[in-house]
Amino acid sequence: MHRFPDDLTCLKHLEKRRWPDGNTVCPHCGHQKKKIYRSKDGKTFKCSSCSKRFNAKTGTL
Repeated sequence: MHRFPDDLTCLKHLEKRRWPDGNTVCPHCGHQKKKIYRSKDGKTFKCSSCSKRFNAKTGTL
């Protein structure tokens, strides 16, 4: 509970684990960071190429 007090903290940690170099990649179409936008709530991304939303958990178990 101390390390992950809320969902946003946990998602930030998963983002660092999935994309350690900070280069976010769309799991739907494969486009990279320059075409990826973070939503206002900070929990999801949107790809400008395929227009699909995703987060660090998308496409994982």
